[in-house]
Amino acid sequence: MSKNFDIAIIGGGIVGLASAWRLAQAGKSVVLIERGRLGDGASGAAAGMLAPFAEATNRGPFSGLGRRSLDLWAQFADELRAVSGLDPELVRTGLLRVAEGGEDETSLRETFQAMSEMGSQANWIEGKALHELEPGLSENVTTGIYSPTEWQVDPRRVMRGLAVAGAIAGLKVRENTEAIGFESTGDKLTGVNTPTGRILADAVLVAGGSWNTSILSRLNASIPVKPIRGQIAALGPCYPQPLRHTIYSHHGYLVPRSSGRVLVGSTEDDAGFDDRPTAAGIADIVARAIVLAPALAEAPFESLWAGLRPLSPDRMPILGKLRNWTNVFVAAGHFRNGILLAPVTAELMTNLIINGEADIDPAFCPRRFETK
Repeated sequence: MSKNFDIAIIGGGIVGLASAWRLAQAGKSVVLIERGRLGDGASGAAAGMLAPFAEATNRGPFSGLGRRSLDLWAQFADELRAVSGLDPELVRTGLLRVAEGGEDETSLRETFQAMSEMGSQANWIEGKALHELEPGLSENVTTGIYSPTEWQVDPRRVMRGLAVAGAIAGLKVRENTEAIGFESTGDKLTGVNTPTGRILADAVLVAGGSWNTSILSRLNASIPVKPIRGQIAALGPCYPQPLRHTIYSHHGYLVPRSSGRVLVGSTEDDAGFDDRPTAAGIADIVARAIVLAPALAEAPFESLWAGLRPLSPDRMPILGKLRNWTNVFVAAGHFRNGILLAPVTAELMTNLIINGEADIDPAFCPRRFETK
């Protein structure tokens, strides 16, 4: 039996779930449709770094969006904890970018210059001072950038908190439910068809991660997002925890958790929708981790997994309303930054859907890919 909602959201990753929570908080009746389980995709597989300077190389739109979202994260985490009773484990020890050789150091100095121009509070650090800050680093690592305002969260705890907070706000969730088609009148979408029935809605937000392209193709919308597999291993638990900070290099990253675990990542594999970890991929990232932090050679091997991260052709998010539909919106292409960008994306999409406008840079508009 069909039921009418103000808004239907397709996609139960962090972008869709955070947007659903904010829209429900604003008094809208919201249903979220997820083809599997909440957080089963890239969100649940992510390491949880909140590092807007990791990929931005200038003061462009992406850098601004990332820093804007980072500024929202502390309040976002506090509110989520207060509402849901679940701690998202926002850790503010900072992030340490390091070089592993001469060529890496040249690149790191360029990164430091770019970060300084973008207003980062980062500090160049080397030699004895570097190892006093992070004793777990290999003696062969001699230069780094300490960025105290780049943090981390536990994405799985964030997702559980969002699910609870959403339910408290009145959000309805339909897991294991795929959007298999749409109904419309003219240029207005009126409903989403699923195997268990029709869901009527006044507006639809498509936030389906790596599946956005196939979902939107049913609306004759060309939004090119492709899956890129990222493989991660968890080592530990280690007591004491061998690392004090998140470590980031051109060859991988290490994310220490309060539980004593260390997350080690990650690959970028163009493997289609195959989300299985591979022996070669995991062996490579673990070997690189041991080069950075030798103590990890003795760490127990706990688990491994992979996620499919949604990549757009220009590596930037796709945020806005579709050209040929009056009530269809899209939040796509967050790639490796879905966790970081969730608070700002939820804020922007809520404003756009409810008020008809939002402070979204034109560089993120879906129309850059859509054909007339």
